[in-house]
Amino acid sequence: QGTWTREATGIDRDLLAVATSPDGAEVLAVGAQGAAVFRQKGAWRTIELGTTQTLRGATWTRDHGWVVCGDGGSLLAWSGKEARPLGPEGLPDLRAVSWSPRGGLVAVGAQGTVVHVAKGGAATVRTPVRGTLTGVASGPVTWAVGERGMILACDPDCRVVRSGTERDLHAVTHDPGGTQAWAVGDEGTLLVLDPVEQRVRDTLAGEPGPLLAG
Repeated sequence: QGTWTREATGIDRDLLAVATSPDGAEVLAVGAQGAAVFRQKGAWRTIELGTTQTLRGATWTRDHGWVVCGDGGSLLAWSGKEARPLGPEGLPDLRAVSWSPRGGLVAVGAQGTVVHVAKGGAATVRTPVRGTLTGVASGPVTWAVGERGMILACDPDCRVVRSGTERDLHAVTHDPGGTQAWAVGDEGTLLVLDPVEQRVRDTLAGEPGPLLAG
């Protein structure tokens, strides 16, 4: 087992999302008022992404470099030197972003928004549900979760999956092979998702209180 070590990032604003490179050597963390810090060779440095909007999601992609999303429809790609916008203007607040070789880049957020950005940069925006989507995980199937037990399975079109709960779901993740996924939410809600049948396979009893990250 490893140990946790506190590291100073050099900023005092809240950090709300973190992403790592595939080899774990580099880390990007983002947060309130456009805060962004990058860890490389064991040291953190502040970077400028060209926004003061609060950033709530981050991911590494092979297609676009580092990608972050957040309030005001912020969806930005950072190459390591400069940031550039992705997707169309006028998007609502975005809450989470994820990438996989098969699923591509997907960001989700308010008003049931699902944004898919192709490798070449073309964006498709869908609103298959009402309410805010708060978590996304790209894989063989891209899962999105949100308020009042909302679950979407996208491959690439999105379909609503019955969750069996009205509790808010906050995050979703899957195993490296994409053979199983888990969604978590309020009151210890923990759902096991089946990517083959695109359904909830099982509901597990969690600890009291909200589960916020997958």
